[in-house]
Amino acid sequence: MKTLLIGISSPIGQSFLKAAKSRGLNLIAISEPSSDPSLNRTYSAQMIECDLGDQQKLQEMLFQEWPDVLINCSEEAIDEEKMASSNTHLPKFLSQLTHHLGTRFIHISSNAIFDGTNSDYYRSTDTPNPETFYGQTKLLGEKEILKNSSSNPLILRIPEILSSESITCQKSFNQNIMQTVESKQVIELTNTSHFQPTSSTNIADVILELCERKDLHGIFHWAGSETINAYDLATLILSRANVENPQDFIKLKDDSIKRNFCMELQPLKNKLKTKPLSLKEIFEELDYKEPLKFN
Repeated sequence: MKTLLIGISSPIGQSFLKAAKSRGLNLIAISEPSSDPSLNRTYSAQMIECDLGDQQKLQEMLFQEWPDVLINCSEEAIDEEKMASSNTHLPKFLSQLTHHLGTRFIHISSNAIFDGTNSDYYRSTDTPNPETFYGQTKLLGEKEILKNSSSNPLILRIPEILSSESITCQKSFNQNIMQTVESKQVIELTNTSHFQPTSSTNIADVILELCERKDLHGIFHWAGSETINAYDLATLILSRANVENPQDFIKLKDDSIKRNFCMELQPLKNKLKTKPLSLKEIFEELDYKEPLKFN
């Protein structure tokens, strides 16, 4: 089974490279011109450089490789000018190409397509209502995939992730927190917005299973097994990393509006061998062994 991966500079992309290597998967990773060249040396994967913004070259590459499965974990969460291109237009074009190729398409989306006003866990059938521009572009990407592809694509919505991957252009939640500390800045976080964090390796394991489960298609949710808010999670991260006086770097944001971005994991949870991780299991993966040292 030939599998093609887009988004290798993301934490999930890197974790998938590792998992695929350990499983002996026939994997081709798409490297953008801006990607870190050390990725190839680190993971020894077959790399093909391609500008994802060049539709002609992207089409030629896909038709030449003709993969059985295409995984898209590329996204833009910071630069609004790039969000529409990465989160909406690219998934649309990929869905069109996979339709013509008969290629299974697995696309990573986000719980940000919800507004957080639901008192219960969000099901995959609940109506999205994103409040952020990022969430809006991710939802539009989902709609384009479902509209343009009749080859049974699979959309996997995920929450904030934690990761120990190091060669990333896109940062995970814990990496952003640690970057704030290392730059001696202060970040404001709320304790009224709850979600179920998981790890990039857990998501990678789920994607690996989904590659082989051709019977699964449509929209599914995946996340961790425990719920927490951003402020408490950041505090745990700094405590785990032996950062002294974490309150010097994290400030509680004054926000009285409660948000719930937790997702119902069924029916996918009962269909996979991979299981959701607890916070303890996630932190064990981060592997902070030495206290941080600052100049």
